[in-house]
Amino acid sequence: KTSLGAANAVNIWKEAVEYDEPTNNEQQNGDETFCKMLDSVRHGCVTDETNHTLKSHIFKVSIQKNIRNSAVK
Repeated sequence: KTSLGAANAVNIWKEAVEYDEPTNNEQQNGDETFCKMLDSVRHGCVTDETNHTLKSHIFKVSIQKNIRNSAVK
């Protein structure tokens, strides 16, 4: 009975809340190169150039270092 109640709560939430689903991504807006790269990734057709570009933007900071710096603050 509890799990059925939880399922009903989800349905109530969907019926009670209104929202507008975005139709475009503002981060991509106006950047044709970025849009094409994301499309190629989305379709699984990543070129060597796209792969190189994406890899060149990887942050090279360790998670442990970030955690230590956050703990000090």
